[in-house]
Amino acid sequence: MYAPPIQSGITFLVQVKTSEFLGAYMPKNKKSKISVRHYVTLSDATGVTSTISIYGKLIRDVPLDPSVSGVSHPKTPGGGMVVGQVFGFVDRGQCQKVAPPVIVSLPEPDGPADGCGWDPGEYVVWKNLPRNWVTLHLHVEPRTLSDVLSKPLAFGIRARAVPTIPGVQDRVVEIVKSWAKMQTNPQGTDPLQALWAASHPSGPFSDAAQDLATQINNAFGTHLLGSDINPPGSIKTVNDLVDAVS
Repeated sequence: MYAPPIQSGITFLVQVKTSEFLGAYMPKNKKSKISVRHYVTLSDATGVTSTISIYGKLIRDVPLDPSVSGVSHPKTPGGGMVVGQVFGFVDRGQCQKVAPPVIVSLPEPDGPADGCGWDPGEYVVWKNLPRNWVTLHLHVEPRTLSDVLSKPLAFGIRARAVPTIPGVQDRVVEIVKSWAKMQTNPQGTDPLQALWAASHPSGPFSDAAQDLATQINNAFGTHLLGSDINPPGSIKTVNDLVDAVS
C-alpha cells in the first residue's frame, strides 16, 4: 500500500488552517452608506469662518444708544449695546492677544470667559460676532485740557466705524514690512508697488504681488489674487490691503 510522504500531509494541514484563519478575520462584504459625517462645509474646508469671538472687560457707566451712534446690534435689531475693552480674540481656532487693548462698542456679553486661558473671574466673552459687523472703535488719548480746548478737532475721544477684527492692521503692516524688506513700518497711504520697488528696483511686480497675496491669504484665510494687487488692481495701498481682509 502506498503512503503519501509525511511532508505533503503537513503542507496540506498548514494550508487548511491558514485558510480558516484568514477567513475568520476577512471583513464582511457590507455596503457603506454615506452619512452627514462624511460631509464638510465649504467654510470648514477653506478655513474661512464667518464669525469671531473676543475676550475682554466691560467699561462701567458708558451708555451707548444704538439709535444715536448709528451702530446696530449684530444679532438682534434694537438690542442693547455696551462698551468693552478687548484684550484678545479667537479666530479660526487660534487664540491671539490684542496689545494694546482696544475699546469698541459691543452687544451684551455671552458670559464669563471660557477659553484661550482668560480668567472667567476677570474677563467676559462675546461669542460668534460677524467678522464684517461694523462697530465703533473708541480711541482714548490722555491730553491736557488747554490742548483739547485749543485744538477741538483733535478731541481725545474719537469714534470711528471699523470692522471688529482686532489686530488686523498691525498684522498687515507687519507682513508688508517683511515683504518689502523695510526697516520701518509702512504708512497706510503708502503705495504697495512703490514700497516694493524701493528694495527691488529690477524685479517684476506681478510676481511680488502674487507673493504678497499668498502671504495675506495664509494669515487671514482670504482669497486674494496677485491681480488684485498688481496694477490696475483695486488694492494699491496698505490701507486698501487692510480693507480687503477686514
